[in-house]
Amino acid sequence: MKVARYPLTWLAPEQVVRILSGPLRGSRWIVGSARHAYWLGSYEREKQRQIANELKPGDVFYDIGANVGFYTLLAARRLITGSVYAFEPLPKNIAYLREHLK
Repeated sequence: MKVARYPLTWLAPEQVVRILSGPLRGSRWIVGSARHAYWLGSYEREKQRQIANELKPGDVFYDIGANVGFYTLLAARRLITGSVYAFEPLPKNIAYLREHLK
């Protein structure tokens, strides 16, 4: 499996890529902000689908411990007429969260 992941080491941590699959497909993602599974679209696939399917227009979504904003971004994309609140204590993660939401 290490051989299959080797090409991923060529990506610079600050490089911005598009998420390849899942409900966030096409969203911008900073490679070094979290594991590659996030931007590959394979991170917690079933949970992504469940959250995306549960969110309805006008809902309120609280992301407690938002980390770098993966589920915040998912909720923001789905809740055009709702509200999303993200809480994250670590400044480094907050910086990534803000960049992902731009």
